[in-house]
Amino acid sequence: MKIINQFTGESYRPDSWEMTPDNFLRVHARVLKEGVFPYDRSEFQDIPGGITDQQIMIYIPMDSISSGECMRSLEGSQATAYQHNWITPENATESKGHAAGSALINGPYQEIDYLVTDPETIGAVKRREIGEISAAYHAEVQWLPGEWNGQKYHGIQRNIEHNHSAILRPERGRLGEDVKILNSKGTNIMADVTMVKVRLPRTGRFVFMNEDGSKDFEEENRRAEEDRVRNEEEGAKKDRSIEEKMKGHEDLKKENEDLKRELEESKGELSVIKKKLDELLSDESVEKKAGEMNEEQKDADDIVENAEVKDEDGKEVPEEKKEEFKNSYRKLHGEKLHTRILNSVGIDTKGMSSDAKRGAFRAAKAMSPRVNRATVSGHNMFQNQSGGSHTGRDASLKTLGF
Repeated sequence: MKIINQFTGESYRPDSWEMTPDNFLRVHARVLKEGVFPYDRSEFQDIPGGITDQQIMIYIPMDSISSGECMRSLEGSQATAYQHNWITPENATESKGHAAGSALINGPYQEIDYLVTDPETIGAVKRREIGEISAAYHAEVQWLPGEWNGQKYHGIQRNIEHNHSAILRPERGRLGEDVKILNSKGTNIMADVTMVKVRLPRTGRFVFMNEDGSKDFEEENRRAEEDRVRNEEEGAKKDRSIEEKMKGHEDLKKENEDLKRELEESKGELSVIKKKLDELLSDESVEKKAGEMNEEQKDADDIVENAEVKDEDGKEVPEEKKEEFKNSYRKLHGEKLHTRILNSVGIDTKGMSSDAKRGAFRAAKAMSPRVNRATVSGHNMFQNQSGGSHTGRDASLKTLGF
């Protein structure tokens, strides 16, 4: 929505100016201020049905005019004279000047310098024919009723992005006679004001503000944020339609059906898991598994007993230490046991699958009674029938049939 702040206010006679060495006019001006301001109903297209007043009161809060997006959009924006003229690339040459420097917050006002470049407009300001400032910008209105400083309003302006500012005759600006060109001829606008840098809590942007205004800024911003949140919550409750309620009901109904379906599926899965668990924990299954583990331990003992083995540090285990070595793998079974035993007799198991390790372990057990303890060492423990030997893990696997 486009906003043009024009056609209200009180009488005003503008202050003077400051000329640059190139005969441009540089002025410092107030552009926007916090407050509640009147708009005609015809200026809006989306007024809620419950608002019947001809004059619509809109609140412009401090957090809207001090937001980083609003402040940046003001910098470099164009200036027109006598009337508003929405600036686009096609008519940019009609501009009479532009905002110069950085925007700042000074008390309730948003301020910036303007450099007026059009000779006729410069003369009008010097003759004090014009000087009131009226900002034109894009903005959104949240239709949330409330009250600010005793003034009731219908909605709040948000997301302000400047297009241009018009330098108008007295009594033409919507925001009042105090939103105007400020500085007097030949004076430094900052000379009589102590400015401090303030960090805006919502955007994180730093702006300049006079010392007195900065003391109240944090408290005002906190109250404004509380009002905004409260109004949004109340507005959301009032604006919630029957259709939305029905949709919420349907969503809950669907969610309930999905939960019931998931519950039934979970019951089926739990039934299968319970059945498998019962089978695994049955006396027969436990006894069978214990027997298999016992057999594996015996097979491991046979392999170790009939081969030269090395411990985890790669040191050869002497015959008198083999019983102690056997105790080191008593609690192992399955792939861990296979890996430990094969590595101890010199077979590198890196890269071998669990099935390959199981096969090698069984082959080692099958060959253990025929092992020559005087010659078996490492990967040479498995010799083919022709008397030749293979080296490395691949050779061992070939000998075992892998």
